[in-house]
Amino acid sequence: MLSVANSKRSGGHATTHGSMSSGASAGSAERFPRIGLRGVTLKWLQRNKPSGWRQVATRNSEGWIWLDLNGVERLRFMRPNGRSPSASQWGRQSNGYFRWKDAADNFLDVDGATVSPGHPGFHELTHIPYEGL
Repeated sequence: MLSVANSKRSGGHATTHGSMSSGASAGSAERFPRIGLRGVTLKWLQRNKPSGWRQVATRNSEGWIWLDLNGVERLRFMRPNGRSPSASQWGRQSNGYFRWKDAADNFLDVDGATVSPGHPGFHELTHIPYEGL
């Protein structure tokens, strides 16, 4: 496992915890298939969902959630809402977005770094715009 633990970013509020595990041990069934979400496609994610993780619809069926073997929400994808980016403070809603968590239920940014809920950019950093095609 690549040792990047406690790599501080964004004023000490975001920390990278590991290579591919996002807080889980290497070889664990809890292991997330990527170290970051930049440019990932939904098709790639569906092909590489960890064995044993469940995909369920969101409460309003506007997206889906991956639950790990312990029932912890690890990834949420919200589909595009069809609104103009200028119609909302969340321009990312026009393309869809992810919310990503590690095994300890901490929110992660696009690069897999933990983002503290007290971070001033928490919502922007943890609502990750979908960049895939």
